[in-house]
Amino acid sequence: MLLLTDNRNMEGADSLEQTIRDENTSESLPVLTIGNISRFVESEYRKKCATRLIEIICDKYYASDISISICNRNDYMIYRKK
Repeated sequence: MLLLTDNRNMEGADSLEQTIRDENTSESLPVLTIGNISRFVESEYRKKCATRLIEIICDKYYASDISISICNRNDYMIYRKK
């Protein structure tokens, strides 16, 4: 499980960023932030976000020898590097 957010500000003692800084451990769930949510309406930006998200998940939970390719606007191919 991971947390995907677009709001990781430092506004206040109970902000997400401050909580991460205060409470984060090696056992904590990963928190990933979409850098610019207003650009999420752009197809190319969504593809980049989705590709990076898949890369992070594969690196963290599977193996670093996995590669991702965009097949078309809706499909991704995940395969092991040789």
